Order: sequence, then C-alpha cells, then structure tokens
Amino acid sequence: MATSASQFAFETDFKDALTALQSGDTARAKRIYSAILAQDGRNASARVNMAAITLEEGRMVEVVEHCTAVLQEDPEHPIAREVLAEANLRMANQAQRPADFAQAAQAIDDAIALAPENRDLAARAAAILGRFATEAERGGAHKDAERYKQRGAALGAQ
Repeated sequence: MATSASQFAFETDFKDALTALQSGDTARAKRIYSAILAQDGRNASARVNMAAITLEEGRMVEVVEHCTAVLQEDPEHPIAREVLAEANLRMANQAQRPADFAQAAQAIDDAIALAPENRDLAARAAAILGRFATEAERGGAHKDAERYKQRGAALGAQ
C-alpha cells in the first residue's frame, strides 16, 4: 500500500508543479521538482522540467547537469535532447569574440546532433554561424569565415 500512496504523492506533486508553471510561479514549481528529485534523483520527468525552467533562467550549467543525468539513463530521451540542444545553441550565441567562435561552433554541432530534425534550431544555428563568418571576415580570418559560411549554408539547406 505504501507504494501506491507514494505514487499518488508523486502524481499530486507533478500536478501541483504543472499548475504552478501554468500560473507563472516557477519558484514554486522548482521547489516541488527539487523535492521530487531529493526523493528520487533519477526521476526523468522532474529533471527535464527543472532543465526547462533553468534554461529560461539562463542557468546553463544546471541545464546541462539535468539533461546529462537523464541522457545517461536514456540516451534517446526526446525532451532532454531538445532542451540540451537549445542550451548548447544559446551558449554558442553568447560568443562575441572570434577567439571563442571555434568552441561555439562545436556547441552548435553538438546541438544539431542532439536535435537533427529541429529545423528552427538549425535555422537559428545557421544565423549564428553567419554572424561568426561576418566577424571572422572583418578580422581577416578568411579561412574561418569560409568554414562558418559553409556550415551555415549546410544547416540552412536542411
């Protein structure tokens, strides 16, 4: 009987967290998901929901931690893959200096590998690579600029 009571409590907690999210109370939703994870750190639903919340807060390290934990258990978890792809793309978009573009381009490649069917993600990635190409060209890094242009064009063609 304890298992069904425990299951009922988790279901109630998830419903409460969803209600909190729908009403814009992300702090309450985070508290509920944190409590669930304190009891069951492998709870994929709580982890991906926490990842989505922390993504919107711009807390990328936490997004990566939550998604990585889920993907270690289930490498094909679709929501964890999408959220992590979005986090990678947002981190890549933060690159402002040409010295950071190569690492950011790798984050873009990682994002595309996680969500290869996401055309919106690919289009935004292509735009970021276009910005990198423009900046590299301005800085005289013509080979880098050409590489970013080609990669962006390939993504735009998807």
